[in-house]
Amino acid sequence: FTRLARIVVEGPREEAVEKKILAIAEALAPRDGEGARHSLLGPSEAPLGKLKGRRRQHLIVKAADAAALEELLWGAEKELRSSGKTRVIVDVDPMNMR
Repeated sequence: FTRLARIVVEGPREEAVEKKILAIAEALAPRDGEGARHSLLGPSEAPLGKLKGRRRQHLIVKAADAAALEELLWGAEKELRSSGKTRVIVDVDPMNMR
């Protein structure tokens, strides 16, 4: 089994959303020596790419276990903060991907 976290970035400006999701992906990217502890899927446009006038992009983090996922997310805590009108949503073990 693996653990998942879905990270969604949404905001009114597409450029700001893309910049934020790329910064998060960079912060979460596997480094040398981390092996198969985690991997990233994305970033990409969310299934509901525009919702109520807000652009949305997401990425999925797959981790070997809950401890690895928690450590990874806490390590990227600064990048996972919302800023201005751009909001970051972290959903651990998501029930759906909308």
